[in-house]
Amino acid sequence: MKILVFIFLLLPLVSFAMDENVCDTAQSCQQMAKQGNADAQFILGKMYYQGRGVKQNSNKAFELFMEAAKQGHVTAEAYVGRCFYYGAGVQRDYDQALQWAKKAASKKDQVGIYMLGIMSYYGNVLPRNRAKAAEYFRKSARYGDVDAQAWLGYMHYWGYGVKRNYQEAFKWLKKAAAQNDAYSQAYLGRIYYWGYLGKKDFITARTWFEKSAEAGNKIGQYYLGLIYYWGRGVEKDYSRARYYFMKSAAQGYADAEAYMGRIYYYGRGVDKSIPKAKDWFMKSAQKNSDEGQYYMGMLYYYGKGVPKDFNMAREYFSKSAKQGYSLAQYYMGLVYYYGRGVAKNYLKASEWFGAAGNKGDTYAQYFMGRLYEQGLGVEQSYDKAFAWYSEAANRGFARAMVALAKLYYYGKGVAKDMPNARHWFEKAAQKGDKSAQYYLEQMGG
Repeated sequence: MKILVFIFLLLPLVSFAMDENVCDTAQSCQQMAKQGNADAQFILGKMYYQGRGVKQNSNKAFELFMEAAKQGHVTAEAYVGRCFYYGAGVQRDYDQALQWAKKAASKKDQVGIYMLGIMSYYGNVLPRNRAKAAEYFRKSARYGDVDAQAWLGYMHYWGYGVKRNYQEAFKWLKKAAAQNDAYSQAYLGRIYYWGYLGKKDFITARTWFEKSAEAGNKIGQYYLGLIYYWGRGVEKDYSRARYYFMKSAAQGYADAEAYMGRIYYYGRGVDKSIPKAKDWFMKSAQKNSDEGQYYMGMLYYYGKGVPKDFNMAREYFSKSAKQGYSLAQYYMGLVYYYGRGVAKNYLKASEWFGAAGNKGDTYAQYFMGRLYEQGLGVEQSYDKAFAWYSEAANRGFARAMVALAKLYYYGKGVAKDMPNARHWFEKAAQKGDKSAQYYLEQMGG
């Protein structure tokens, strides 16, 4: 999931406020611009740059910015640099971009300072230095630049160039979100959704996602889809989930594409269709989505919609697992545990099961218990087996309950304890585990 935020990074964030003291419509601005009014030229340039009130036209925007800049309009100078940087209305020229941005920044223009931050972040004009970029963004943000505020929030959210700090991220994202920056609204929603500042708050998260989605933001749309898919703060509604996932996926958002795949894979609100699921998973996986890669691995592992192929499955699982996706890590463990497409390797199995188990995957925790109980790929240890089985059993995994009960039953690593053995056998039996029912019969019901 993390990789997808870089789509956000590649876009020039655009959030402008009209200076109505000069002119407030395209027509009035055009009249004043023709008369040589630099403010009107700049405002009209922003209209063309954004496509607000007029048809978007980068060429006209650049011409107007340049006319205003030649008259000494400082922010217009910054926008000339911005146009050269992004190749908007003029051929991309990083040297010119830097020259104009520096000129504006030297006069304490917030947009010029912001552009120096962008150049430092990516390192395609200035030496790449994210810490320096954060300094530029902070200075610009204090002048009120919404784009710089958004970037500061983003950088603190992920810990890029600064120490990860959700409180600081929240502060800057809220400032930008209040100025209707859709990306900031989506990220603010994420903070509430995941509970990064305390308890999860799906209601407040949904409010911010809705604002972001209404502005056409793909991250906001995706998270609204999650809200309805999982029924977080609302009743589950697969139809609405699919609607928002589709809108996000239509903009190429890989996580949304993966969820479109899930909808068809499981038949959530639609007829189950493995071919359609495969198409969506493939789109997502090609964009390096850990979830898309995991599901492509599943298709090949079980031969759903494609010929069964453990080598292909392992390739996709490996890509996903290396990104930290716990289910893929568990399946990598299975691949090496059973030797599917590779030679059995209990040591590698233990590494992958351990990675997934540490993230709370109960199946992986159970297999770690087995490895330690039997001394496969690790030094035999009933104590560690007991610890792993306990983790999984306490999370409700029946097979781990049985394994834990058997340690008590046979006195392996612990003193024989029939009451505790019965306790765990009974809990497993309630979940329908037949081996637990067998042991209970042996114990006299």
